[in-house]
Amino acid sequence: MEADASNVYVSSSGHIDAVPIGGGPWTDLLQGYTALGVPRPIAIDSTNVYFADWNAGLSRLASVPKQGGSVTVLTTVSDQIENVATDGTNLYARGANYVFSIPVGGGTVTTLAASDGYVDSVPALATDGSNVYWSVAKPSAGIMSVPVGGGTATSIYAGAARWIRASGGYVYFFVSGALARTKSSWNGAAQNIFVGSTPYAVGDTAAYVTHVGIASVDLTNFIATPFVNTPPTSGAQMAWSYSGTWHYVFWGGTDGDLKEVRFP
Repeated sequence: MEADASNVYVSSSGHIDAVPIGGGPWTDLLQGYTALGVPRPIAIDSTNVYFADWNAGLSRLASVPKQGGSVTVLTTVSDQIENVATDGTNLYARGANYVFSIPVGGGTVTTLAASDGYVDSVPALATDGSNVYWSVAKPSAGIMSVPVGGGTATSIYAGAARWIRASGGYVYFFVSGALARTKSSWNGAAQNIFVGSTPYAVGDTAAYVTHVGIASVDLTNFIATPFVNTPPTSGAQMAWSYSGTWHYVFWGGTDGDLKEVRFP
């Protein structure tokens, strides 16, 4: 799930749907597209939605305009791609074998680092435009980092981290039932932000964490404020966006509906 100032984008049951903020009709962005498999991981920039679908050892990376239109296949690789991220210049992908990049308009695939053979279906890849971050399980669990242009991959955190996000100069992740964050310059140290559960989203001044319902956690003092009583569906995702007037948080409800809450 991803969101911008106009829509929330959801990958579900072989579709990628765009839904207007505030509610409205769902638009299937992949009408007429024959996928290799279920197009599951997505990423967005100002223009496109990027996704991967795979079957029988092949993964296809592609893009589609946010308003709908023709799908552009960027590349097909012999790997199982479960995570994608973009900085608007390149699309980054993590498979069982490699972490690699390709320009958002297509072109040369650049291998950035070897992966660990482990494929994680939850968000396990992020970029801040300077580095690409991904979680590993073997030979020891942790978070790795490599410059977006390639170079030496380094470990920035040791521990069973999942649900990786990059925002505001930090790398956020869940570990041992807590939302935490780290930086490359912290030499492996991390701050625990809140004990809760996934999914979560990170905004400009707060994180939004599953805790009975949903709690807002101030990113300066780490004070949590419950503000939604209904919890997200287990295993669902959450997204945040800002329209210029309102902040929005989106999540999949236990009743199967897409939910949103807005606040100044």
